[in-house]
Amino acid sequence: MPEGYSNLIWVDGKNVPSIKIWTKLIQKQFVEKPELNKKISGLITFTGRIGLQENVISIINTSDIVINEKADNKISNWIVEKII
Repeated sequence: MPEGYSNLIWVDGKNVPSIKIWTKLIQKQFVEKPELNKKISGLITFTGRIGLQENVISIINTSDIVINEKADNKISNWIVEKII
């Protein structure tokens, strides 16, 4: 991982039914093993699907972020704002 930059893991949860459980496990690792995970700044999960939105067929995207508070490099605020 490059020095001095936040390092994010991106996971497409479209075909992962247990993505919410997986996300909780990663968050637990960030808390319980901070020395092991200092280079990873966070985890972003995202999915996209086609569905109805206001009675119009649309692409519906969802995303979530888990921030590692103990990481060497923090995630930039603009990234967090765009994801949330």
